[in-house]
Amino acid sequence: MIQSNNYCLIHPNFLVGGIYKSQHSLKIQRKICLECILKFKIPPEQVLAKQDFIQSLLQKSQQLNMVSEISKSESQYILKKFLSKLDDIKKEITLIFENIKESIQTIQEYEKMMDNQYLKIVNQDLNPFECSDTYLDFLVNFLEGNIFEQEISKKKKLVSQIRKIEAVLEKLVSNMYNTNHLIEKIGEDFFQISNKETIFHLEGIENGNKQLKKIQFDVTISQNGNKVYKKDGQIIREEKQKLGAKKEEFIYNLEQMKYLEFEGQYGVKGYKIKTWKYLWKGKHIGGGNYNIMGQKEGKWIEFNTNNKISENKVLEIGCYSQGKKTGLWFLSWNNLQIGGGSYNQERENKKIGNWIELDELFNYDKQVTYSGEYNIEGMKVGRWDITYCKFNEKEFQQIGGGSYDQEGNQKKIGKWIELDKMFNYDKQVTYSGEYNKQQMKVGRWDISYYKYKEKEFHQIGGGLYDQEGEKIGKWVELDERFCNPKQVTYGGEYKKGIKVGKWEICFKGFESNSEYQQIGGGSYDEEGEKIGKWVELDESFCNPKQVTYSGEYKKVIKEGRWDIWFKGTNRNSEYQQIGGGSYDQEGEKIGEWIELDEKFCNPKQITYVGEYKKGIKVGRWNICFKGTDQNSEYQQIGGGQYNQEQEKIGEWIELSQMFCYQKQIIFNGEYKKNKKIGRWNIMYCKEGDKEYQSIGGGSYDQEGDQKKIGQWDELDEMFDVFKIVIYSGQYNVNSIKIGKWIKRIREYYEVEFYNHDEKIYDN
Repeated sequence: MIQSNNYCLIHPNFLVGGIYKSQHSLKIQRKICLECILKFKIPPEQVLAKQDFIQSLLQKSQQLNMVSEISKSESQYILKKFLSKLDDIKKEITLIFENIKESIQTIQEYEKMMDNQYLKIVNQDLNPFECSDTYLDFLVNFLEGNIFEQEISKKKKLVSQIRKIEAVLEKLVSNMYNTNHLIEKIGEDFFQISNKETIFHLEGIENGNKQLKKIQFDVTISQNGNKVYKKDGQIIREEKQKLGAKKEEFIYNLEQMKYLEFEGQYGVKGYKIKTWKYLWKGKHIGGGNYNIMGQKEGKWIEFNTNNKISENKVLEIGCYSQGKKTGLWFLSWNNLQIGGGSYNQERENKKIGNWIELDELFNYDKQVTYSGEYNIEGMKVGRWDITYCKFNEKEFQQIGGGSYDQEGNQKKIGKWIELDKMFNYDKQVTYSGEYNKQQMKVGRWDISYYKYKEKEFHQIGGGLYDQEGEKIGKWVELDERFCNPKQVTYGGEYKKGIKVGKWEICFKGFESNSEYQQIGGGSYDEEGEKIGKWVELDESFCNPKQVTYSGEYKKVIKEGRWDIWFKGTNRNSEYQQIGGGSYDQEGEKIGEWIELDEKFCNPKQITYVGEYKKGIKVGRWNICFKGTDQNSEYQQIGGGQYNQEQEKIGEWIELSQMFCYQKQIIFNGEYKKNKKIGRWNIMYCKEGDKEYQSIGGGSYDQEGDQKKIGQWDELDEMFDVFKIVIYSGQYNVNSIKIGKWIKRIREYYEVEFYNHDEKIYDN
């Protein structure tokens, strides 16, 4: 009877005909049938019949003289001998340590005995007539001699000697841990058949526009375990493999990737042990101790990973017991205690009692705290107040709050004043209304905004909720990014939580005497879908970027001609058409388009001009730039070609992300299927000049992996036109900095760079 494993897994009705031997990265199983060969177009020379495969294995084993090589190998003998040696060393160490402990205990007992003899004198509880001759000799020597002074001197010497021995033992233990790590590393290398570079595609956060936003980044782990963090192809962080580390730990906060470092030791099984330090830009800001099982113990200074922890670091200070937070914890900001509370001793990491908590984005612009009570289950109950302190004031003022139910369900009930999720100095927006017992908003909810001139909150929006928590009737809502330079509102009608009919978009400049004016809007159908003509605002619309889009919706899809309009910051300026193009019936861009840069604004008036085919950029696309002068014209300063798959190819001139009127930086080089290859130059044009000058650059590999190799001159990420800073040095074949990197500076009016300092990278 034919066994089932003789049949192909992909084609169960066909017998396995051979073994696929290619090393190529094709996702084809090894045991293949005739259908597999035809389907995947496998070359005959890549397939071996069963007997041929066995015969080939035998031939190669004979060529390698495997039996002889294995018999000659010393590894089994060495390993067996080493295990025996370890047993002997363990016995010796145990004997030595037991003897050390006995000696220390003997010294300790003798010290206690001598201390008691001296203390009897102080306590006056002795009768010399009743003392033994030996003790009387001791008392006479004390009276007539200097034996006490000698005793104190011996104690000081003992302390010094014991501390030296402690250091020796600590070094011994540290060396033992290192030996343990090296043995584990030898095992890992021995077990590993192939050791390839690994790339992780991860999602993280960064602090931008006073809120946390998601970012995409990559972490490459090389063959030697070193990590390289990259965002948009640029290296953000480089980490060397730490001896003993097992668990792959990543940093997800962009700012921490740049500035946060850790110092500490690993124990067995990759546990963190003993003292660990957190360093921010090289400065010690926190840390604590781990026990030998990798659990946090004793006092710790930690930071909130959601916070912007450079100048505005929020620290949590308290104690751990076997990895669990216990007792009172303080919240510190800029060395000031501004919050905290207690953790339940009986329930792991559960808050209890009164707490003052900080907003997750607490900083100078958003000094917001929440104060109230946690029950025994770690749930908010009763009244919770929201307080705020402006960055130029010293005291917190209550600006909101409300109550949670007493049943411990952490449900909001009754009247509440809540803060907008992006509340900050420029967006002091609150929402006030009532929650029912089901924690649904009901009745009238008002939206208020703090006006600086009047120094008080004013209602600027709001509307009604029905008993099911659905918006109904007339509403005035604020743009999600409403703030002082973007005072945008949307006004219209809701039916059971759905926008219907005409909705108006209004904008008010940040001048105190300006009024709201309609600048856009359109209509929704009964299903809440946009229909007909609309004027919409750019997602980043604000005072310096007054950009709108006008066109028509058909069945929720943009169709036909859509124009892009821009109004300068001058109060007397008018909206002017500066771009646009057409959509087909499926909502895909087609034909000629003029698009705006994602960060288009008054000092960065950049457009992209080219052609779309079914939503894909093709052919030549030009990059144009216009100065801030209203009378200036758009000038082509960059661009390149796209292929039919919207991949960049050939020569390109691209603009730096920091490009604007004051920082005119471009990159010039070649793309191959959307990957940079070969030499790329960094060019800079000073404000008022007409020509770009080369100030840096380097080469990418030719394989299309976009790895920097060889000599590079890179711009500092905080490029300043008044002090141009570049870093010059070498990248190895794995795009890792090596050797000496020199920081070079050129002042605004100078032509040449001068060396400032240098940093050495290990190979």
